[in-house]
Amino acid sequence: REFPTRQDAAVAKIALDSGKPLVLILNKWDLVPEDQVSFAQAREIVFSRLDFVSYAPLVTVSALTGKRVVRILDLAEEVYRRGQKMIPTAKLNKFIVSMNADYPPISTTGRRFTVKYATQKGVLPPTFVLFTTGFLEAGYRRFVERRLREEFGFVGTPIRINLRIREKRGSGRQG
Repeated sequence: REFPTRQDAAVAKIALDSGKPLVLILNKWDLVPEDQVSFAQAREIVFSRLDFVSYAPLVTVSALTGKRVVRILDLAEEVYRRGQKMIPTAKLNKFIVSMNADYPPISTTGRRFTVKYATQKGVLPPTFVLFTTGFLEAGYRRFVERRLREEFGFVGTPIRINLRIREKRGSGRQG
């Protein structure tokens, strides 16, 4: 009836900030009358309050009846495995070329630029370095993060994106 609480949000924020994979569990689902709250409604409520971890899978369980409790460990293991995934640079750059063609980044001044290439720097959390000719705004970074998650199956794990900006003059700047 009170999900999620401020304490739940604090724990989720710690997981995000520390780059840890995350699975959200709604316990006592046996107490929720089916005609009052559907899973879709509960999901909407949870992610309206915890939108910063919308990448995390959500599972409803009942510790009392044992319903879906076994699924928690399987899902946690799967999410952890996906957070360890390394994407080959060639595959990542094919993705970048496609993304540039379909949704090229635009600066706040309206100037178009490109993401030249990318590499994966680490895992847990998956960390990518994007080499660009301009600064990627926060909204476009979230877009890239979402696309990486969809394309390569990074369910339940935060993604870090670092920028290396190479201006036309040849000077490099980090972002």
